[in-house]
Amino acid sequence: MAIYSLLQNSLQGRDRFLPPTTPSKRAEVYYRRALADFIRTMVNRITTALSKKNLTDAVAISDDDYINTLIEVLASIAGERIEEKAKILATRFVDKIHYQNKTQFTRNFQNAFGVDLTSIIERETLADTLALAIDRNVELITSIKNDFINDIGSNVFTNYKKGFRHGGLINEIRERGNVSYSRAKLIARDQTAKINADFEEERNKKLGFDIYKWKGTGDARERDSHRVLNNMLCKYSDPTVYSDDEGKTWKKRSSIKAFIGKCGEDYQCRCLAIPYIKF
Repeated sequence: MAIYSLLQNSLQGRDRFLPPTTPSKRAEVYYRRALADFIRTMVNRITTALSKKNLTDAVAISDDDYINTLIEVLASIAGERIEEKAKILATRFVDKIHYQNKTQFTRNFQNAFGVDLTSIIERETLADTLALAIDRNVELITSIKNDFINDIGSNVFTNYKKGFRHGGLINEIRERGNVSYSRAKLIARDQTAKINADFEEERNKKLGFDIYKWKGTGDARERDSHRVLNNMLCKYSDPTVYSDDEGKTWKKRSSIKAFIGKCGEDYQCRCLAIPYIKF
């Protein structure tokens, strides 16, 4: 690998850990708000249709009328293709993470070794990683819509069979929207960490660096399977092993019931990978 050889010649004997790249809070906030707006639009469409029916029908409206209106609106939302809009949103989100990751990575490397990797990083595209992240989030955005519709159907129609009355229908729709908001918040946080970890891995691998130190959060929410890896050396090339003797020997993670995978890969994982630059 030409880049690795160049760095090896200039940085021989200067082994050290680099600060980890941290997930972009700005990207997470952007994504969370965008997903919330997406959900809010669906909630408003449904509640507006139900409210208009109440205002425009001169005769008494039955519960069946309200349910039929709800079915019509849900069918309309379900039939709309959102892949193009979802891709635009996902692309903006992923690009924000990519920009911060690239900026942090080059700055950390220059601070540690006095070497500016900007020109190298610009040439080293992460096209496959970018594309996978965008596709994954298009699927997640689509699933938010589908899950919202299914959630309404499941709860409203179950309650309807139990003697539901239309007076509480709008409140029920809003409550289902709040459930979707909560899920969107978790998705934004989880995907920000995952994508940042993916970029971190790709940049290190392209530069020939395979080893990193696992940095856990150390708080009460940290999973035991992650806590046991804290400060251990790990390999991108083999996520089933760890080292507790500075890489002299490698042991199976299963022996300490540790998580099999990289930092940020597990759901809602907040652990970070500290690259170990060793020649």
